[in-house]
Amino acid sequence: MKSRPIAEMEFERMLAKVPHVVCAPDTNQKTQAILRHARQKNAEKQAALVVSIGELNERIENVSESWRNFLRGIPWDVVVGPATS
Repeated sequence: MKSRPIAEMEFERMLAKVPHVVCAPDTNQKTQAILRHARQKNAEKQAALVVSIGELNERIENVSESWRNFLRGIPWDVVVGPATS
């Protein structure tokens, strides 16, 4: 089977999609919190939602960064196969 090495642009696109793939439940929860915040009239509850959204952002970023580090550590020439000429 012939294969080619992964291109840098493809790798960067893959890294950019990490939060959408590995953090989908957190991203959905964040979206729901933002919608609740927009509908909320009570300032105290709005402040609590802002804190919740901030915590979700932090969790998404931490999980995403650990996956990005994992992906950066994979020897892609072994996974995809050596470059053929």
